Amino acid sequence: MKKALSMILALCMILALCACGQSAAPAESKTEPAAADTAADNTVTAEVEPFVMKMNLTVGNNDPQYPLWESFKEHLEEASQGTIKVELYTGQTLGTNDEITQACASGAEFINVPDFAGLVDYSADASIYHVPYLIQKPEQISELWKSEIGRGIDAEIAENGIHVISAMYFGTRNVISKTPIETADDFKSIKLRVGTSKMWTFTAEALGANATNTPWSETYQALSQGIADACESPSTLLYSSKLYETCKYLVKTEHLVCNSAVIMSQAVYDSLPDVAKNAIDEVGDWFAAETITFSSALADEYDQKLVDEGVQISEIDKTPFIEYSKNNVEAAFPEWSEGLYQNAYNFLYGEA
Repeated sequence: MKKALSMILALCMILALCACGQSAAPAESKTEPAAADTAADNTVTAEVEPFVMKMNLTVGNNDPQYPLWESFKEHLEEASQGTIKVELYTGQTLGTNDEITQACASGAEFINVPDFAGLVDYSADASIYHVPYLIQKPEQISELWKSEIGRGIDAEIAENGIHVISAMYFGTRNVISKTPIETADDFKSIKLRVGTSKMWTFTAEALGANATNTPWSETYQALSQGIADACESPSTLLYSSKLYETCKYLVKTEHLVCNSAVIMSQAVYDSLPDVAKNAIDEVGDWFAAETITFSSALADEYDQKLVDEGVQISEIDKTPFIEYSKNNVEAAFPEWSEGLYQNAYNFLYGEA
């Protein structure tokens, strides 16, 4: 019943969002205007119009990672030999990640970038990518994605209307707060803004904090109004969102090597010509590697930028957080396939 209702809501959204997409301006499109017809030569066959896909981004065009998305757009358009055109929409102007993901599942012509934990309605196992401290190196994101475990998750997601283009890395997540956090006990009184999925709530619990679940677009307001005391994210997003204006203490919890899925509608993917599908597949593989190179280069730079804005950065003993996650995650997610966590752990670390 819940899924049926979600599909009905998503169908309504497609109409609204497509109308929105027609009125909202994409972020700095670099596409040249079509040349004016020079003569009424009706014998010349016109080029096939490219398939236009609107890409919904969380980041703004002032974010240090925005050039990464421009590069994705350029590579996909070039690889598709003109069969695909990508329009970038920043700051979730098309809708929240959940809304656009639902629209994609219903056949809308969007590209979206939800975290894997936001795909649990399409495969309960998808949240394995977001278990705190499971993935500890950026390279492990793609390794898990391309493994038998990852392929199985992708296949289930596809059966429910979503095509996964890529698995990307965009930094390691830490906690920024209004008050100093020096020990695990300090988290007990903290209202930690996290995402809206079940895995994000578990992440807050693993850190010993109280989860405040809000969309990212409401984070600054939640911190300013006291709805939340802290939030967590990579330094690039903390800086570009100006959270240093309300929070002056960053603690290196390093609870998640941050990853997201780049997705589109499976029905739309299946409808595309082979040249376009091949381009999506090739660029998806390239992008997974490119995000590691790009985002890794930004980490130290944006830690320093936060320091320059008056943020104090400190370390913390992560042992209590790691142990809580490892010992409690399977019980917290009985909906997972049997042995999922242990199989993923064994794949990544080769331990029985």
